[in-house]
Amino acid sequence: GKTSPPKPYTEATLLRAMETAGKQVDDEELREMMKNNGIGRPSTRANIIETLFRRKYIERKKKNIFATSTGVELIDTIQDELLKSPELTGEWESKLRKIERGEYDASQFKEELIEMVTNLTRSVINEKAKVISFQEEIQPKQKKEATPRKNVAIIWEETDCPKCKENKLMKGKTAIGCSNYKGCGFKIPFLLFGKKLTEKQIHDLITKGKSSKLKGFTEHPEGLSEGILRLTNDFLLDLKID
Repeated sequence: GKTSPPKPYTEATLLRAMETAGKQVDDEELREMMKNNGIGRPSTRANIIETLFRRKYIERKKKNIFATSTGVELIDTIQDELLKSPELTGEWESKLRKIERGEYDASQFKEELIEMVTNLTRSVINEKAKVISFQEEIQPKQKKEATPRKNVAIIWEETDCPKCKENKLMKGKTAIGCSNYKGCGFKIPFLLFGKKLTEKQIHDLITKGKSSKLKGFTEHPEGLSEGILRLTNDFLLDLKID
C-alpha cells in the first residue's frame, strides 16, 4: 500500500552513479553521448565527494551518505533546472563530439557558453538573496580514552654539563655524569638517599635545578622520606621539604 524510498548511497554506489549518470537522462541522444562519460572523471570523482563532505553538503552515517540540510537548501536555491541535471554535461559532450566531426562550430559553442554564464549571473544578481543555514552535526560526547604516556628517550650525549658547560653528559651504569668526569666531577647517581631516581627526574634536576615532590627516600641522614631535590650552587644534591 505504499512505496519504498530508494536505498541511500554509499561512497561506492555514489561513485558508480556519477559514472553512469547518463542513464538518468531522458533524451536518447544525450544519454548516448554520456554513456562513456558521466559526471566528472575517474581521477576527480572521489575528490568531488570529499569536497561535498568538507563543505558539509553531505554527511556519513555508518556506511550511508545523506544530504545535510545545508546541501538541500543549496540545491533549492538553484532555479535553473539544467544546472542540477546531468543533461547539461550530456549536451556539452554532444556538441563537443559534433565539433570533432566538423558538424558544429567551436566559436559558436564558446559564444553559447558565454551567453549562458552571463544570463545565469544576471539571474543570480537580480534574485532575492537567500540565506542558507549552516548546521554543524552535533556528535554525542564520547569519553576520551586515556592516552598512554610515551616514554621519550633522553639523549644525554646532546645535553650540556651544567657545571663545566664545556662537555656533554653521558649515562653510566650507576649515574648520569659529565663526559669529562675526572676533570669536572659532576654526576647524579641513580640511587640517592635509598631511592632510585628515573632519568626523567634526573633530567628535571639538571635542566630546572630541582625535581617535583618525591617520596620513598629511606636513607636520608635527617630521616626525611619525601621532599624536593635541589641542585645547589656547588652542584651538590639537597633534599628539602617545601
